[in-house]
Amino acid sequence: MLKTFLAAVSLLAIALALLAVKLFFKKPFVHTDIAGNKQLEQRGIHCVIEEQMVIEKSKQKTNKKQRTK
Repeated sequence: MLKTFLAAVSLLAIALALLAVKLFFKKPFVHTDIAGNKQLEQRGIHCVIEEQMVIEKSKQKTNKKQRTK
C-alpha cells in the first residue's frame, strides 16, 4: 500500500516538475486583460472603465464650452 502511494506521489511530482519547466521556457502568456492586450487595442476595444473616463472627459469639455458662451 505504501509503495503504491509513494509511486503515485512521485509520478505526480515528476509531472508537476515537467509542467513547471514547460511554463518557464515557453513564450510568455498572452495578456488577457483588456487594458493591456495589444490585439484588442488595435481593434478599438477598450476597457469599460477607460470608456467611462473618456465619456466623462468629453462631458466636462462640453460643459466648459457651454459655460463660456
